[in-house]
Amino acid sequence: MKKIFIMLLLVMLVTSGIFAQDQTSTLDNWISGEVSLLGIGISYERMLLPNLSIGVNAYANTMNFFSASGFTLNGRYYPFGNPFFVELGLGYGSNGGTNNEVTYIHKEYPDSSGGTTVVKTSGFVIAPGLGAKFDVGQPGGFFLQPGIRFPIAIGNQKPWENWLFGYYDDNYDFKKQNGVALSYIIYLGMGYAF
Repeated sequence: MKKIFIMLLLVMLVTSGIFAQDQTSTLDNWISGEVSLLGIGISYERMLLPNLSIGVNAYANTMNFFSASGFTLNGRYYPFGNPFFVELGLGYGSNGGTNNEVTYIHKEYPDSSGGTTVVKTSGFVIAPGLGAKFDVGQPGGFFLQPGIRFPIAIGNQKPWENWLFGYYDDNYDFKKQNGVALSYIIYLGMGYAF
């Protein structure tokens, strides 16, 4: 039984390799830098099938209450073929935002009952998105990729006082709590296909 399983596995690997060679084009690898309003990113995508790919993405955006940074592993699906895609990323990151139920006490004003402050939620990230990839000129080489992502961070929340440079404020006694924070990133990617 074991020999049959190994034989079938070898046959599948060989035939999938032959099929992959027939389907290989110069557009299997896509690497790009991304710019957004007050943000940057980088991504790599490897085409598995003509309408399916996997990749990685790292991003940092400091857009006030919608700040976001993280690293995700992505899957993309091109439902109508190129150029339009939907994607889903899973990874680790953090999102900024406001939370009306934050419980904190300011160390200088211990009689205060707390209130609303800017918080950063850090932990597991789910990042759905959509966009398009336009190969400019001849196949391969330079391409443009506009899109939007909606990173959702699930995890610990902490005070985050400076939205531009981002630091934790030590003047707060903050009751740790878990939360969910949604952000969005509208970006334009530019890169090279090979």
